[in-house]
Amino acid sequence: MDTFQGYWSFSFPGRMLYASIGASKLLGYQSGMQMFSLKQLAGFLSKSQLRQIAGFLQLSKNDNKEYNLEVTIKQKEGEVIPCWLSMQCFKDLHSGQLVACGMISSGYYCGKENERVCNRSHDLLNSKFLTTISHEVLTPLNIIIGYSKIIRGKKRTEKETREFSGYIHDSAYSLYEMFTEVLDLSRLYAGKLELNNRMFHVSEVLESVSGKYRKVFETKYKGRKLLIDDSLKMLLIQGDMGKMIQIMDILTDNAIKFSYSGDITVGVKMVSRKIVRFYVRNTGVPIPHEIVGHLFNPFSRYDESLSRKTGGLGIGLSLARGLAHLMSGQLGLSQDGETLEFYIDLPYR
Repeated sequence: MDTFQGYWSFSFPGRMLYASIGASKLLGYQSGMQMFSLKQLAGFLSKSQLRQIAGFLQLSKNDNKEYNLEVTIKQKEGEVIPCWLSMQCFKDLHSGQLVACGMISSGYYCGKENERVCNRSHDLLNSKFLTTISHEVLTPLNIIIGYSKIIRGKKRTEKETREFSGYIHDSAYSLYEMFTEVLDLSRLYAGKLELNNRMFHVSEVLESVSGKYRKVFETKYKGRKLLIDDSLKMLLIQGDMGKMIQIMDILTDNAIKFSYSGDITVGVKMVSRKIVRFYVRNTGVPIPHEIVGHLFNPFSRYDESLSRKTGGLGIGLSLARGLAHLMSGQLGLSQDGETLEFYIDLPYR
């Protein structure tokens, strides 16, 4: 399947959607720009997807923020493809009428299609990935070996021993987390990652994130705070709490790495009567529309220069999205200026 990218706009008064050339090709039309009615759109998207999009547009009407969503499009010829859809509402300056617009793109990894993912297994062997994983593995290994030799050498003070042991522990834990992510991603690709569904309180997830990262902020990021929005902490939901914690750890870790100032907020909110949203919000560099969909590709990076400083394999968001799909949820990104909010929406029963 070719990769297409295009823009669309929707007029609420006219109830018509305008699709650019790229967006029209994505829908299966090769003759340029197209106009579609709501009835025609129902042929490309399922009823549940249309309801979800309508819900996001209603939110955007109220807060003027951009929302992103993964959808599956049924093309004119019948082929079903994964797409990344962004949307935002605003008032037209000339007419004063309410308009929705956004971007749609295709041709990237979709966690729901295991066969498509398996066909891309050669990505594991490309030179870029091997270079990255070699660096990320060798760096902590060198620290472990180096400080182990120092401790085994001449007698050290108790303070030095504790300090060097701390370096060894942190490096070993870094390796453990890295290989856990790689193994989980491989099991996810193979369809062998299982859920441990049960009822749990939202507070259990928030307390886990708080316990893990508050000490990090106190020691490494003085002047910044980790804020926990626990207004819905007693909310009881069904799902895999361990995987939910894993997703929030990935999102929180990314927020710390790719922002240099300001507080980070982790919380939960209801976006509708049937959807509960876990989110991580921070201040950072806005991500261009054309890059957003590709952020969730395995082994892809938005900014290589930043990645060299922050480390990591570039599989965190891909794994988080796959875990979200496994729990019938969606992982997305909302941007408002320099405020970035990565979130996972789960069905609330």
